[in-house]
Order: sequence, then C-alpha cells, then structure tokens
Amino acid sequence: MVLISLLFLASINGGLLPIEKIREIGTRFVQERYGVCQYHNMIPYYDLNDEVVAYALVFETIKKEPATIIMGARMDCSPIFEVSKSLPRFYTEMERIRNIACNFLPGLPQFKKVYYFGPQEEYFSFTDDNKEILVNAHSFQIFDKDHFLKLKPIRNYEIEKILKEKWNRYLSCPEIFTRDTTIGYVDSVPFVDWHYGSGQTS
Repeated sequence: MVLISLLFLASINGGLLPIEKIREIGTRFVQERYGVCQYHNMIPYYDLNDEVVAYALVFETIKKEPATIIMGARMDCSPIFEVSKSLPRFYTEMERIRNIACNFLPGLPQFKKVYYFGPQEEYFSFTDDNKEILVNAHSFQIFDKDHFLKLKPIRNYEIEKILKEKWNRYLSCPEIFTRDTTIGYVDSVPFVDWHYGSGQTS
C-alpha cells in the first residue's frame, strides 16, 4: 500500500492522473447528478502534441438514459469540462463527419483520433496519403491541421496553479461532488483559453 501511494503521488506531482482515479471521480460526480449509473467505456481525447488531454466517460442511468462526463487527464487541465445526459458525439455524429471528410479528401480518408480543446472545440481527425483535416464535431467546419499547429501555446502559471488546486480538492474530498456542498461543482476553465490564448477558430 505504501508503494502504491508513493507511485500515485509521484504521478500526480508529474502532472499525470491514473485512469482509475479519473474514472472513480467521474463515476461519483455523475451519480451525484443522475443517480445510480453503470459505467460503459472511456474515449481518449488528444491535444496537438498527440498526448491524451481528456477522457469522455460514458454511463447509462437506471432509466437507460446515456450520461457523459468529459474529464481532464492531467493536473494542468480542468478536472471537469462537460457533463450531459447524452452520448459523446463520437457515437452520434461519426457517420456524418466521416461523410464530410470523404467528400473533402480524395480516396478513403481514415479516422485518426479526436482532438479536444474545450466545450464546442472537439475535432475529428481524418487523413489520406497527403493531408490531415480536422472536422469540428459541432459546427462541422473543416480545417487543415496546419491551421492549429500555427497557434503557439501560451503557458499561464496562474491558471495552472488554480487547476491543480481544483484537482487537489477533488482528490482529497472524493465524497463531495454536488453544487450545494463546500467544494461544489468546479466550473471548468476552457482548455483552449489558457493553452493557446484564443479560440481555435478565431
């Protein structure tokens, strides 16, 4: 137990969060909102460095309703980005977005991954032999990946500190997740606001 605790603390200090801990917090938060839920699966979301930045955790309520929570994967991300009684757009919009990509790219473009920069800033990546495009999962606009790579990251240490404090509150008081408690629901700081300085489509 001591070894496990030390490894966990080392990972936290390095900015990484164990998937099991993310799932535990997400499950408790969703169940506080929607009652008893059954966990189904987890979808990884990536940043422009192709590193996991968030996870969409998918649940089902006892009324057979879908529920999804999008949680940050690192200490320098918001703990919770979105919570809704719906399926991720990965399930509901994939066919439509794939058709958009097929009409834009010649041949048979391959789905690569989901890039995520915050609420409404979710992009499905498709590639052919020569090009990679990102399709916004909400507006269905198409962008070259190069458009995003030109945006230079802006590190904000003050916001990083706030985000780490938020994570520490969730990690230290896992039994408290409702808006009416001392800790309450922590409103997320959109990832793109501090990581790139402006909206991705600006």
